[in-house]
Amino acid sequence: MAVSRGEQLSVPAVVDAAGRPSLDPADFYAGGALVPFGAHKGYALSVVAELVSRGLAAGATDDGRDTPYGMLVLAIDPAALGTAVGFLEAVAKWCLDVGARAEATGSQVTLPGEPEARARAERRERGVPMPPAIWNSLLALRDRLEGALPAPLEAL
Repeated sequence: MAVSRGEQLSVPAVVDAAGRPSLDPADFYAGGALVPFGAHKGYALSVVAELVSRGLAAGATDDGRDTPYGMLVLAIDPAALGTAVGFLEAVAKWCLDVGARAEATGSQVTLPGEPEARARAERRERGVPMPPAIWNSLLALRDRLEGALPAPLEAL
């Protein structure tokens, strides 16, 4: 979004291709990378995920080069440790407890999915905000494709 708005980032959330912290979001698309979330703890978590995924995949795919093997997917069946219903009840109770504690202390705590649910509800009511640069690029694409699309898509 920052690229489409022509804005700089407020914090160095990316590094450029040389690994230097950057406020320019375009550096990400020019060979840079995202900075791990959570400062040192986020970095440590990403290192653990990388080592586990490389370690588990090395026997099957190690070609002797330092190439990425893919991604780590950890799947746990709650029913294997108890019951699926028990798991869902425990999660729901914990989420309610976190919300109650946050409210009692005046904290701004959100659980995964809450910001997205709020944004979804707001966008259903008010529409999806779109920077002019993206809207204009979509209109330009539509104009270039005019007549090349099947009839139902031409209405777009």
